[in-house]
Amino acid sequence: MPKRDDSSMITAEPAINQQRFDTFLGVTDTLGTWFGMSEAQIIHLDFLQSLPEHTFGHDLATFYQHEGLTPFTTGPRRKQLHDASHVLTGYGTDLVGEAELQAFLLGIGFTPLNALLKRQACRRIRQLNLLSATALEQRLTAAYRRGQQSRFDPNTWPVERQWYLPTPQVRSIYGL
Repeated sequence: MPKRDDSSMITAEPAINQQRFDTFLGVTDTLGTWFGMSEAQIIHLDFLQSLPEHTFGHDLATFYQHEGLTPFTTGPRRKQLHDASHVLTGYGTDLVGEAELQAFLLGIGFTPLNALLKRQACRRIRQLNLLSATALEQRLTAAYRRGQQSRFDPNTWPVERQWYLPTPQVRSIYGL
């Protein structure tokens, strides 16, 4: 799997610690198994790439190719659909986009994991001086409010039935 490094050439120092990230993903899978939350693989790139252009599924496959990422194929549903949430919301995979996505999800409903991920992303954004504190606060507040106003629920998202729909229609379903 390609490394998830969101530094975007801003600094020679990676934005994330890959070893810690891999450990975190492993713990997520273990906890998912313990709590009966793990699911069979949801994202199958070959299938998604075969869908017509501008469908949500095809756009997700294009996203993976463009970002140089591979899907999460193990563990809980929310983990496996994390990158699909980026496509749905339009938030990037850089540190600021990750923080925005977590703020959006917190606007939908509090989970300790989203709060922790947002906190860690914000800490790293400050360390790398990627945005001013005011700009970051404005973006995260906007993302949080967008989550509050949306009709999206990541716990019940029937994405498998929406692969075939145009991406703007999927966004519209959730008020995005």
